[in-house]
Amino acid sequence: KKTKLLKEDTILFLGILRDLFPQADKDLHEHGNIHQAIKCAIKDLNYEY
Repeated sequence: KKTKLLKEDTILFLGILRDLFPQADKDLHEHGNIHQAIKCAIKDLNYEY
């Protein structure tokens, strides 16, 4: 069974992160290493990015 991470899921997830960590106001895409690691993990888990 292949799970798909939908765009709406990503928006909700990022909203939850912002609620939990309000001091982290920088865009996640500014953090290249973290962003790349997330992309690799999504690919390894056969999720869609």
